Amino acid sequence: MKGWSGCAGQAKAPGSATMRIVANALQRRTSMRLLISTSLLLFCCALPAAALELTAVSPSTAFPGTRVTLAGGPFADGATVMVGELKVGANDVTGSRLTFIVPTVASGEYLLAVEQNGVRSRGPFILRVVQPPPRILNLAPTTLDTCGSADNRAVTVSGSNFSPGATLLFDNAAVVIDNLGPSEIVFTLPQVTPGLHQVQVANPDHQKSLPHGFIVSNTPEISDIALGADRVVEYELLIYGKNFAYNAQVLRNGGAVGREDPMNMVRDPNRDTVRYLDCTTLVYIRRPVAREARELELQVVNPGGAQSNVYRLTTP
Repeated sequence: MKGWSGCAGQAKAPGSATMRIVANALQRRTSMRLLISTSLLLFCCALPAAALELTAVSPSTAFPGTRVTLAGGPFADGATVMVGELKVGANDVTGSRLTFIVPTVASGEYLLAVEQNGVRSRGPFILRVVQPPPRILNLAPTTLDTCGSADNRAVTVSGSNFSPGATLLFDNAAVVIDNLGPSEIVFTLPQVTPGLHQVQVANPDHQKSLPHGFIVSNTPEISDIALGADRVVEYELLIYGKNFAYNAQVLRNGGAVGREDPMNMVRDPNRDTVRYLDCTTLVYIRRPVAREARELELQVVNPGGAQSNVYRLTTP
């Protein structure tokens, strides 16, 4: 029995050693897993975030107020665009695109960048800002007569983008501007020949508007005829209207009436004549054989062929 007990005691000792070996192995395995997990965590944390970059800008030349699109990324809400040193809010932000509105800045080239979360994008992109050209929308009036006072020769040019120091061009020649604003210019029509003319606005940066047509009319018009002085053997008809040229021809029932010669005051008692007063008044001197009332048709024709309306009246 004593020998058995001894054998039993010797068998127990190796079992305890085995348990210790197993425990140590498990401890080493746990430590290794912890080390691996820690290393992986440190490795992941050490990876840099995705770089913020720009890859495209469209359009690359724009006016103030134009919407511009930037491509690249990754972009996130809260991103801002740097136009030179000016910070501008971003719109329509997605992972790879965003837009912004070009601010009101002087013409020139500006470096573009995107900033978010303290990071600035990479990639040198330039935005060229230019000012919009002047634009004429309307002229008021669109037609003026050759015959008119200075008070009635003002023309208002309505449009946009008229810069300080802009020039008003009439047939490519600068004219005096009476009033200049960003959307309106007032000038006085100079003495020019009748016909179609061109009006343009030129800004100091040499940009010009498209030409706008303007008509100077020399078409005569009879508005009224009144009885003037009556000297028994002759009497006057005062022809009122506009655009009567100095050497205009008066037609009576289709036939020409002679013009009075201011250098020759001798009058033919049997011949009707016309005297020029100004561009609004002609004096038709009638020398009828009899004082019977009859119908007359009078018309004024300017040199070059411009004709007035036919005016009908009953007179001796």
